[in-house]
Amino acid sequence: MLSNQKEANVAELGEINSRDCHWSFSSRRPLFVCVNDLLRELLVELEGFRGTLEEDVWVWRLEESGVFTVKSMYKKLEVRMLEEISILEAQGKVFSNIWKSPAPSKVVAFSWKLFHDRIPSKVNLAHRHVLPLEASLNCALCEGMTESTNHLFIHCELASEVWQGLLTWLNFNFVPPTNLFLHWECWNGAVSNKKVCKRYQLIWHPAI
Repeated sequence: MLSNQKEANVAELGEINSRDCHWSFSSRRPLFVCVNDLLRELLVELEGFRGTLEEDVWVWRLEESGVFTVKSMYKKLEVRMLEEISILEAQGKVFSNIWKSPAPSKVVAFSWKLFHDRIPSKVNLAHRHVLPLEASLNCALCEGMTESTNHLFIHCELASEVWQGLLTWLNFNFVPPTNLFLHWECWNGAVSNKKVCKRYQLIWHPAI
């Protein structure tokens, strides 16, 4: 409940003070953890907010005039749909090819989980509210970046050393991509011979 006046027997959950207004957020019942997290995010978003006497107006950011047009909305949706289709096609290609690898099925199954981002990285644990709110999301290995799946298996200092060693051994090189899908494509695109490509896949899965 959002109110400008405090009520008796109501637990105060947070307050925001600005130059022109005072808001208090309160509830008669304890909030669920997920709702409490959303409230904290709202408090952060509203921090520093300054009220004015001007009337609120809607502004359409896709047009310089600020006025909504069907044409601008259509272009926005068209670009997004094309991007999603392209991503889905690339991902579908990877998912159909990884099971053709000569690597053991248990090893390939782990790679499949990585592509689906289904491993307990700190980012995923925090998203599922497993970690305490005050817990650090920094990588446990290098403590330099947020511990996501892509970071752990591509960009972490330890992972980078492993990949660089393999690339040097195989005598080819590429700039580490942003995600595992692109990494798989770069790795398999290094050679055109299908038999050699199978051997590279046999290396990629255990290395990951």
